[in-house]
Amino acid sequence: MKASKTLYAIGMIMMFAISAVAQNKDAKGNYASVNGLKMYYEIHGSGQPLVLLHGSFGFIGGWATILPALTKTHQVITVELQGHGHTNDLDRPLTYEQMAEDVAVLLQQLKIKNMGRDFKGYSAAELKTIKAQALIMFGDREGIRPEHAVEMYRLISHAQLAIFPGGDHFMLFHSPEKVLATLVPFLEAPMPAQKPNED
Repeated sequence: MKASKTLYAIGMIMMFAISAVAQNKDAKGNYASVNGLKMYYEIHGSGQPLVLLHGSFGFIGGWATILPALTKTHQVITVELQGHGHTNDLDRPLTYEQMAEDVAVLLQQLKIKNMGRDFKGYSAAELKTIKAQALIMFGDREGIRPEHAVEMYRLISHAQLAIFPGGDHFMLFHSPEKVLATLVPFLEAPMPAQKPNED
């Protein structure tokens, strides 16, 4: 029984991957030289930039189920990180910090939003200083505890929190409509006016 469940899970993942590639077949990608890496990326739509970062073993095609909705109002930049999809691997450690720096350099080359380099994570005090509107989306069956999402929600003053019942790491594939029902209204909502003393 355990083996059959494993094979079923693998089959579902392969089905999602094949479906995503098929939906993304007409996309025209580009490569950028980033920290010695030949990084693959695609740009879809127009409007305010929105960067999508895939998870472990992910690739750009995995966004196919939600990309059409997001590109209606945003310029969506999708990337494939080191050793994923079209992007080659390098003889260097694969770390979150390095991948974040790769994306930051890519965005600098594309002349899109400043990102801090050498990112080591945010302290509680730093999270409290975030003034931007933030949407924290989380599945209750993810690999980390919901308490982490709740803590971020409480620390960021203008945050919203959406926890999806039964949501897991593959929710974008099997239930994109649930994600979009929460994400699109957040992205399309008018930004609140800033106070005169706010940057």
